[in-house]
Order: sequence, then structure tokens, then C-alpha cells
Amino acid sequence: MGRQLNRTLVTKVLEYVPNHTNPVQYIMKLLDLSSESVYRRIRGEIAFTLEEISKLSAEMNFSLDHVLGIGQEDNHLRFGSFANTLEGKPEMFVSTLQMYIDLAIKWNKAQHIESLLMLNSLPIILITEYDHLFKFFYYKWLHQTSEVSLTCRFSEVEIPEDIVRLKEILNEPVHRKGKNAVILDRNIFLDLIGEVQYYHMRNLITGDDIALIRDDLTDLATQLEKWAQIGVLKDDRQSFIYLSSLNVMSNSAYINVDGELSSYFSMVSSRPLITTNVEICERLKRAFMITKKYSVLITQSNELLQSQFFTQQREFIKGMGSKDFIHL
Repeated sequence: MGRQLNRTLVTKVLEYVPNHTNPVQYIMKLLDLSSESVYRRIRGEIAFTLEEISKLSAEMNFSLDHVLGIGQEDNHLRFGSFANTLEGKPEMFVSTLQMYIDLAIKWNKAQHIESLLMLNSLPIILITEYDHLFKFFYYKWLHQTSEVSLTCRFSEVEIPEDIVRLKEILNEPVHRKGKNAVILDRNIFLDLIGEVQYYHMRNLITGDDIALIRDDLTDLATQLEKWAQIGVLKDDRQSFIYLSSLNVMSNSAYINVDGELSSYFSMVSSRPLITTNVEICERLKRAFMITKKYSVLITQSNELLQSQFFTQQREFIKGMGSKDFIHL
């Protein structure tokens, strides 16, 4: 980090320290540093690390855009929100679900919504109505981000009541205006199946657990196929589903709500990295259009390809838990 950037960050941090609070002691506690380490950072002798910057931004609620020079007040790139979810606390998972609920409320009030998605794996928002799939997402998140034992079994995990309540809210029917386009990787189910297989090989998920997850995945595949056949999502929006001929590298979404742009990028945790930076949003939209040129529409068309695709996904699902299953 350059000296000017570090000075800008220090100024921003000192500005956001709560009133009547000693800045050094506050930062010491927040970052678990010694007083000397904090003084050296404030004096500019050493720079804050990216992890420390992310935590400061999240805890003190200031935008990193101004520090990094990305853009204007409304062009937030929320590194802090993502960093928080990696702490593995149940309340962080709650905040992720609440984020989607807040977005749904905003979208329901909108006059027009345009959403463009590229998916190489199943996002959490698609599986909230499937109890066993949702539990696996929560279980995987705990293993990846928290300090639970590496031998913690799937059957030992219980989903907190507040998370269950938010999950049910996300399942409530809504009616939204606008259009939706989704480009799917041809192996969209494989990542999740491979993850289930991994925990099964470690004897952390039983065959009975896999059977329940398999049933949920089969129902989800049927629902996606129905959407492809009728061209309408469960929220009544017209939807166009494409199959990419190329690999989709990661989950991402471009959203235009009454002219307000935002983009979402999948990371390690369940919560995406979010930006409202106009330039980044427009670049993502262009990337979608480029990928679309190498994709085939299967919504209310190309019935043979549509049937082959969903038959293949069901074969993947059927093989989950088998010793012969190979994650390509």
C-alpha cells in the first residue's frame, strides 16, 4: 500500500472512531494488535494489511471506495461485508440471508428490474426452499469459515431458529416486474455434488443424509427444467435460460433496478462481493453479452438440448455417493 493511500486510510479510521473513545485502544481491541503496532500503523511506519483494512471497513461502516479511489459515494465495493462472513459466526450467515430479504423488498417496490446472471454452481438463493440442501450449505459454510472441528458431522449440526425463520421469509411468494436472463454452465450441479461427495468420503455425511440431499437436488432440477419449459420464474418474471458452450468461471450477477446498477460476484462464503461502481457493472454486462454469443437458448426452444442437459444433471445427481462417482 502506498504512503498516500495509507495516510488516507488512517484519516478515515480516526474519523470513524466513536466519540469519547481512545483511538489506539479502540483499534488495538478491534484488530487484536499491541499498542506499539497500532502506533506504527498510525504513524505510517508500516501499512495496514488487506485483512485489517477489510475488518476496519466492516466494523466502522465506511466505504473502501474512497480509500481506494474507486469512485463516488454511491459506488461502494463492499469488501468489508465479504470479510465479515469469513469469520464463521452464525450471525454472519444471518446477515447474508437478511441481505437477500432487503434486496427482495427493494425489488418488490421497483417498476423495472433487469437481471443478468452467469452461474457455474448453484447459488444459495436457489436452494432456500429445500431443507436438506440448505442445511448442507450451512454445514459447508461452518466447515469453511468457522472453528468447528474438522470431524464435525452433518448430523451434528442444527440450524439456528433465526436462520430458519429468514429462510422461510425468502420462500414467500413475490411478484416482480422485469426480465431475467441466466447463462448456465453445463455442469452446474457438479460442484455441489462433488462437495457432498467429499464430506461423504470423510465419513461426515451418511448414505441416508445423501439420499435426502439427492431428493432435494432432483426436485430442484425438475423445477429448473419447468422454468426452462415455460419461461417464467417462481417470482413471475419472464426468464431466458441459456447453456454456455464455454466454461462459466464463477457466479456473477448484473442487476438494474429502476436505473440503479449493482453487481454481485461469488466468493468463498455464502455472501457475494457487491459493487455499485458503474464502470464495473457495465463491464460485467458486456462480459455477459460476450458469453451469451457462445451460449444456446433453451427456454421454450431447443427441446432436445434442453432434455439432454437435464437428463445429464439427473445422472450426476443419481451418482452422488457412489464410489465410482468422478468429479470432472
